[in-house]
Amino acid sequence: MSREGRERKKMRRNDKERKKIMGKLLKADFYRLFRSKSLYWCSLVFTALLCGSAYIMHWANTLQENAKVTIQTLSPLQNGITYGLWVFNGGDSHLFMAIFIAIFITSEFSYGTMKNIVSKGFSRYQIYLSKLITMTASTMFMMLIAFVFTTITATILTGKLGDFTWTFVGQIFQMLGVELLLHTALTSLFLMISMLIRNNGGAIAVSIIGVISFGSLIYTGLELLFKNKIKFSNYGLRNNIILFFQNLAPPASDILRALCVGIVFLVVTSTVGMLVFENTDVK
Repeated sequence: MSREGRERKKMRRNDKERKKIMGKLLKADFYRLFRSKSLYWCSLVFTALLCGSAYIMHWANTLQENAKVTIQTLSPLQNGITYGLWVFNGGDSHLFMAIFIAIFITSEFSYGTMKNIVSKGFSRYQIYLSKLITMTASTMFMMLIAFVFTTITATILTGKLGDFTWTFVGQIFQMLGVELLLHTALTSLFLMISMLIRNNGGAIAVSIIGVISFGSLIYTGLELLFKNKIKFSNYGLRNNIILFFQNLAPPASDILRALCVGIVFLVVTSTVGMLVFENTDVK
């Protein structure tokens, strides 16, 4: 066998080993993920709040109709599917994403789980990637559970599931594709924060206060600093997540911008998180 042939064989063997190691990490992480009570509690509370909001909206609409008063509001409670899709583009899931990711990741440092994983010789790059995949899966799990139950609740309240056309279905899949990327990027941001701080309370505080509560103020401040010459809020991650809230078919330029924002945030936060984790002493 030639030298090049031996090199290719060695590379294939190394690729198989890396895939095998990655498979072990993912299997262990998913096992811990679905044994985590906080995942189910966050999903339950998130779903209950959205279902409760549907009842409140329906009650308010009923009062307006009985009083013969018309107030122009942008309510997502039009039919079952419209309200259900609000789970993905309404931004209400971010609080529960931040809380769960902080609890799950920091507990691995607190209880020594991360130290045990690192001590087994796994690549820190693979460890971090496994965490990103499982945390993204947890986000999708919470949102899927909420989507199913809020759609059922809204359908019962409004008496309508929604009108399905090929155009509407295409818009839904387009929205879900963009939202998947954006929520993966947001998950990566929360994961980076948790990996950097490694303290439960601190990670939750920074994620909620720094990203969710005051994140928009940062963009507003930048716009004032540059005298509104640049619309920085258009490039905010959470601002792009709610892009589809008012319109399932926004302009192509807005969709392209949202995709670019998602990719940039995902790459930057993942790179920073991996570099810091790679050079941090895990105790």
